[in-house]
Amino acid sequence: MKWDSHIKQYIGKKTKIGRGEYVLDNKQKFHPTVPHELLELSQELKNSMPLVQPCFIDTRWFNEFMVHQIFHHTLVVETDKDTLEAVFNKLKERHEHVFLNPDGQVYEYYIAGTDNAIVVKSLISEAPIINENDLCIPSLEKLLVDILGDSKLYISQDAESEVIYETSFHKYTINRSTLKRYARRRNRLNLVESKLKQLNLEI
Repeated sequence: MKWDSHIKQYIGKKTKIGRGEYVLDNKQKFHPTVPHELLELSQELKNSMPLVQPCFIDTRWFNEFMVHQIFHHTLVVETDKDTLEAVFNKLKERHEHVFLNPDGQVYEYYIAGTDNAIVVKSLISEAPIINENDLCIPSLEKLLVDILGDSKLYISQDAESEVIYETSFHKYTINRSTLKRYARRRNRLNLVESKLKQLNLEI
């Protein structure tokens, strides 16, 4: 026990990366800065729809992983299917650029070049999310899966997915079980495993 404590002190902390799997590392946990826009959106929905618990995303969070930076960002509000239209209608009351499950053409013509556009979309059940400043946001594992399939919404991130994956695994602790489980729920396990194999990232 003393030797284990000594190792953790001078080499790193023991971190769970999968079921029954631990590593000693000095990598960080993913805790992005939450902008005031998301805090305001969250409070707005809490005041009017207190039982709804959406997941909030700012596409600028990807900038730390990317070579080409995002200048026009999108705020994403994910909520369960039963509250999808209610959340959309509530946000439309106070915000101009709000879109419900936009397709590629809508994104290209009306969202891509707009700052503070809000996209409302379905939240996959059992998606890995974390609580940050009383706000539900995605885990890094969720974002890594999402960019491989939501190419219309995350077109810039999809183009730089290799850099995003390599930087994420180098800088942050990734729970491989969580990554695989969510990828399977989104029918993207093959895409994720192919990307990891391509980049020589163990899973």
